Amino acid sequence: MKVICSYCRKTIGKIEPFNDHNVSHGMCKECYNHYKDQIKGLSLDKFLDRFEAPLLVVDKDGRIVAANKMIENIMSRSRRDIFGLLGGEVMECVYARLPEGCGKTAHCLACSIRNTVMAAMESGEPQMHVPVTLSQENKEIEMVISTEKIGSFVRIIIEDVS
Repeated sequence: MKVICSYCRKTIGKIEPFNDHNVSHGMCKECYNHYKDQIKGLSLDKFLDRFEAPLLVVDKDGRIVAANKMIENIMSRSRRDIFGLLGGEVMECVYARLPEGCGKTAHCLACSIRNTVMAAMESGEPQMHVPVTLSQENKEIEMVISTEKIGSFVRIIIEDVS
């Protein structure tokens, strides 16, 4: 009996009875090596770290619920330190420090980052390659982000920072 890989369809070999022309399935070594993390269970941190761009995941209120390791280089803080904070607090938005707080000032209505994230959250439609501006205390930072709703969260990928 011929044995083929259920994933890539490569012939793995033969098993008894050798004169049987039916096909059985298994998993080749290459596919096992590729999928073993998923089979054994992959932590969220390790999954997010596979993305080759800085990445944040926020809930409906804009609170950080997950981030990958690359975000630490941009934010100069560990991903554990930013968990549960609002996006503007993490990015040190100058308006997040006002008494109303992140997401509740008059400035937030025009925030290109917040509007891009909330558009994905509300419509369910991905927002791709959107140029945005972050206003910090002494500077403005130009970025390009993409957002996508996944379940009840939005994934934010920072594609470019100028």
